Amino acid sequence: DRVLAHADAPIQALRPRPQGVAARWGGAWQQVDAQGAIGPALGLPQAPACADAIDPHGTAWACVAEGGRWHIAPADDPGAAPGWTLNEPVTAMAWCPRGESLVIASAGSGTLWTARPGNPALRRLATLPKGSGRLAGLAVDAAGGVWTGLRGGWGVVRLDADGALDRLVALPVPCPSGLAFGGPDGRTLFITTARDAVSREAQEAAPLSGRLFVVQMDGG
Repeated sequence: DRVLAHADAPIQALRPRPQGVAARWGGAWQQVDAQGAIGPALGLPQAPACADAIDPHGTAWACVAEGGRWHIAPADDPGAAPGWTLNEPVTAMAWCPRGESLVIASAGSGTLWTARPGNPALRRLATLPKGSGRLAGLAVDAAGGVWTGLRGGWGVVRLDADGALDRLVALPVPCPSGLAFGGPDGRTLFITTARDAVSREAQEAAPLSGRLFVVQMDGG
């Protein structure tokens, strides 16, 4: 492991780019090259967003606040396609692998929504009890299962297409923070975890907080 670059604020999002990686912190996107040099990330929208996701066609979608509500639309051209509006902040979004639907998480209420392009209506997939942990991160597997972390809940869960709890993966740390599928066959689940929000006492019980965890899906 090596330190590539230092940010002067918490990193909110990352996007791979041919020149390195784009990272958003302090409300703006920055370009970090392979040597760790930092500069403006040209070509990326700079409007502050509470969540964003890239669909299978490469279009970036963002959720921004608009007059007490939150609107999801293409980040580069909000008027290019119909979007969706919610009455609460969005904390994570993830597209299904084939792009037929977008999964949306609102950690404040613990609600997961699904949205289909061309349909302005949202469907509530599930609402998780607050006692189980705060929703943190989203990923959708090849079978359409929705994975989300439970911040403060020491694990990640999978929900099936009907919103029923299908699987729980326990972690040795309390605060997962982000999820993504990758690997050669796309069946490896990568889980980032937080350390800054974990108390000193909890860190003593969970010294691996802040590490990246990997879960291989069945059949991988």
